[in-house]
Amino acid sequence: EEMTSMLFEEIGVMKLMFMTQEFLACIAEGRESALIVHMGHTYCSIVPIWKCNILRDKARILAIGGREITRCLYQLKEKQGTGLYSEYDWRMDIAEEVKIRLAYVSQNMKKELLEPVKEKSYEMPDGQEIKLGEELFMCTECLFDPSLVGLEDIPGLAVSVVSVLASLEPEHFNDVVGEKKKIVLMGASSMFPGLRDRLTSEVKEFYPEVSVAAPPERNKSSWMGGSIWADLSFTQSSWMTKDEYDEWGPSAIHAKCF
Repeated sequence: EEMTSMLFEEIGVMKLMFMTQEFLACIAEGRESALIVHMGHTYCSIVPIWKCNILRDKARILAIGGREITRCLYQLKEKQGTGLYSEYDWRMDIAEEVKIRLAYVSQNMKKELLEPVKEKSYEMPDGQEIKLGEELFMCTECLFDPSLVGLEDIPGLAVSVVSVLASLEPEHFNDVVGEKKKIVLMGASSMFPGLRDRLTSEVKEFYPEVSVAAPPERNKSSWMGGSIWADLSFTQSSWMTKDEYDEWGPSAIHAKCF
């Protein structure tokens, strides 16, 4: 309600609609049913959508995301030593940039740790160069085992996806995974190389027929879905207009969008 008031009174919009990111990602895929795995900065969500209805009682929210990966990378490199003139040059914002450019998901972390290190280079803003190796895949492992970053009570991503699939009623399951039997990744923290294959591998241990779709522009899925949804003729009655706001107040948004 507070955001509704701000948008109408301070920003001056003429109409608005609130939709979840996961629902809009589903629309961006051209589907009305899907299992959306949204991986953001502060959390991950696994949300089943059936015939344009979010099955809220089946959804899962995990308090782990890109922020924890950045922190993990920062701490791993700090512990191992950076080789910089000054350790103060290794900052959290630099770790964030390194994560985006170089981090990836290992298909088998324990096995990869036994193999020769494949180092990659990163040039710091002042021209210094640092070498990074195993920390580039160790930092993302917390997505599958949150206990690595001290989150003992949070299940991993693959475990949570399997849990949601197992909770679906038979009449919902086939529609949600679709004819191609794929769940859908979205969000900026889903862009790591290797993530789709690792998640597919672990989900297939329980559901051999299910795999993971990773659309190329999945970091923009909600924006793409929003542009599509806003342009559909049958959604126009779901908008809250300025006239309705003036007459009924911000609480009317609940009847319109939720």
